[in-house]
Amino acid sequence: MLKKIKETCIFDILSIKFLGTAKTASFILTFLLLVYACFVSLFFRSQILTSIPPLLYIIAFCICLFIIRSPLLNLLLQLDKRNFLILIAITFFALRLGWFYLTKPEPFSDFLLYHNFAVQMSQGNFSPYDQTCVVFPHRYSYSMILSLLYKVTGPSFINGVMLNIFLSFFTCFFILRIGEALMDEDLARICALIFTIWPSQIMYSSVLASEHCFLFFLFLSMLLFINSIEPKKYENNLYKYIQPLSAGAVLGLAQFVRPVAIVFLIGFLLLFVFNRDFNKNILIILLLVAGYFAVLYPLKAMVSGMSGTEYKSTFGYNLLVGTNYKSTGYYNNEDASILSRCNYNIELIHEKALSESIGRIKNNPSAFVDLANKKYISFWGDGSFGAYWSIKGIKNSNYYIVNTNTFRKLSFFSCQVFYQIILGFSAYGLYLCIREKNYVFLIVCLIFLFHAGMYTFLEIQSRYHYPAVASLLFPAGWGIIRFYAIKPNQRRSLSQYRK
Repeated sequence: MLKKIKETCIFDILSIKFLGTAKTASFILTFLLLVYACFVSLFFRSQILTSIPPLLYIIAFCICLFIIRSPLLNLLLQLDKRNFLILIAITFFALRLGWFYLTKPEPFSDFLLYHNFAVQMSQGNFSPYDQTCVVFPHRYSYSMILSLLYKVTGPSFINGVMLNIFLSFFTCFFILRIGEALMDEDLARICALIFTIWPSQIMYSSVLASEHCFLFFLFLSMLLFINSIEPKKYENNLYKYIQPLSAGAVLGLAQFVRPVAIVFLIGFLLLFVFNRDFNKNILIILLLVAGYFAVLYPLKAMVSGMSGTEYKSTFGYNLLVGTNYKSTGYYNNEDASILSRCNYNIELIHEKALSESIGRIKNNPSAFVDLANKKYISFWGDGSFGAYWSIKGIKNSNYYIVNTNTFRKLSFFSCQVFYQIILGFSAYGLYLCIREKNYVFLIVCLIFLFHAGMYTFLEIQSRYHYPAVASLLFPAGWGIIRFYAIKPNQRRSLSQYRK
């Protein structure tokens, strides 16, 4: 009996040590990757995008640091909550509506497909818009949401843009609430403010992209999940069980819109494992997973019925594009030709694509390592997705300045500088967490590491890291608070996840 107790104690000690080391390692690895991303963004990727020398980026960075240090930030933190929310709302809508009416970008590429497909579905025709909708069934998802809007408001893409702006505003509100739950109201306000004035987010709001809807569901799910594990908030209350079920259901909606939300579900589950309370919260975990699959599977079945093809993962094709050395993991015509070569047969396409991409890695592993580094530089060094996709859609702006190269270059420049500020302060915030053994941002580290690992292999575009970068706002806000010695309000909610 004593021997069994002793063995159990040794096992517990070893598991505590291992999980503690794993938590610290995830923070250290995320910190190092963020420092590297900031470095390559400043000295490599930004030069390709704008041809502006690094010195001007450094000067702009320092000016921003000075602006943050001004009394304005303290004034915003001292406003009562009602006035702060009114100010955020006015600023949020003014910036996004102003950018939209200045540039008037029109949908193109995938965004035009979403619009046209939504118009078709709003008229009662749910057959695939084209053959790519059979190969990539997730194209139904956002188009279906738009079709519901078009059914009520009429088939204008401007209505879709307005929907995205409103969804982004609610996402900002969720970020505010998550910040309060993770740390305190100061962190919440700074994170909401960063999101409000984030140039790429402002510009991207004018694009008919699925990421806005996706991010809305992701952060709502994260808020519900945090509420479900927050100590004593819902103890002996029915809400304690409704929250995780709702979190899973909303996350299922996010997965339906863009099939990468699964990394958030894995992150949520690992949070329990790392903090050694998996068994204690088994009911919450089961409800979370049940809610996720209860929503996702019926939606997949519905799309399968509409498209006439089984709803399957596009992993094979994405891996094929992501392992193309010539295109550095970006979309390319060579890999896209597999669709027509396989006669748009979804099973054959992904089977052949998977086999070919694995062959690329096996046949030349050293070249793949080099490719992975190049992809990291171009993917994580680029925060200009808003400028790129918004400006590319400009056709007939009434303002001459919008049509000039100077305007385009300054738009990319502002996105890159702000992105580097997010990366820099996120790295500093995580450094403080490592030094103080504060694990409150563990979920952020897990989400970032999952994205970094996933896109080492899969197809990349700068907009694909949008959810991970949005999650970095929390450690970035903490970095700003500590860098400028802003006194926190000492309202620490998730204390059991800090050490």
